[in-house]
Amino acid sequence: MAWSGWIEGAGERIGAHAAELKLALRVTIAGTLAFAVTRFFDLPQGYWAVITAIVVMQASVGGSLKAAVERFTGTLAGAVYGGVVAAPVFRNIAQAALRRLAVAPEKAAPIPTMQDQAELPSRRAVKQPGAVIVEANADATPDFVGLSLREALEKAQSLKMKLRLQGNGYVIKQFPAPGGRWNEGEVLVLNLQG
Repeated sequence: MAWSGWIEGAGERIGAHAAELKLALRVTIAGTLAFAVTRFFDLPQGYWAVITAIVVMQASVGGSLKAAVERFTGTLAGAVYGGVVAAPVFRNIAQAALRRLAVAPEKAAPIPTMQDQAELPSRRAVKQPGAVIVEANADATPDFVGLSLREALEKAQSLKMKLRLQGNGYVIKQFPAPGGRWNEGEVLVLNLQG
């Protein structure tokens, strides 16, 4: 007789909290399935799937679906916004770093048109505000490695140097080497790639 009263009381308590028990069961199932999927596919940091499943679960199926859609939409919008804002900045930084490291890009930059791109006039003394005079018989060859074709042409023109270009894109090698001996009337050979 004591047991029957306890069983009846337990049934009443369960009935009074049926909605909470259903939610607890759904959250348990969702978390367990998320865990099983992450283990099956051997996903790194699979605990995020379990946490997401538990956070997304609501008291009703409709609420859970609505919350899932809202979270997915917010994540997607944030990713797109971050890509739009960060991508151009990262591209500029990466391009400058790769040029400095003399790594040629896979896609060539547009080639500027300039007097057949063959040889520029011989070099003379150049005086820039606040700069020292650079003379034709200076000992050191300037560094062109890593510059784009356009930048190399502009630099050579400003220094009044003769150039011979081989290829297009970015300067990966030059002769004479940067810092090497430079003689007046000499032609600087630039190998470009990319």
